[in-house]
Amino acid sequence: MVPLPRTRNAVKGWHKGLDFLATRYRDSLWKTIENFSREEALAAALNEAHLAGGPPLEKKRRVMMKDDGLQSFILTYEEKEKNYVIDYLNY
Repeated sequence: MVPLPRTRNAVKGWHKGLDFLATRYRDSLWKTIENFSREEALAAALNEAHLAGGPPLEKKRRVMMKDDGLQSFILTYEEKEKNYVIDYLNY
């Protein structure tokens, strides 16, 4: 089974993080500009690493556990579906 992302909206997490940086309470304009600058530098570094063929970032433990749970659920569902079809055809 090919490990695919759980969501097709690849920008969702990035946008949420950027929104968090931009809407923090009590941040001055200069602090917000510094945060945007850091985010831009990080995005450029990750893009360069990706273009250079570097390894992907490690997933967090809870994300890996969710992925494993979804994979096992899909495999179990597919197996039940196969058995259901075979039982249906045998009648």
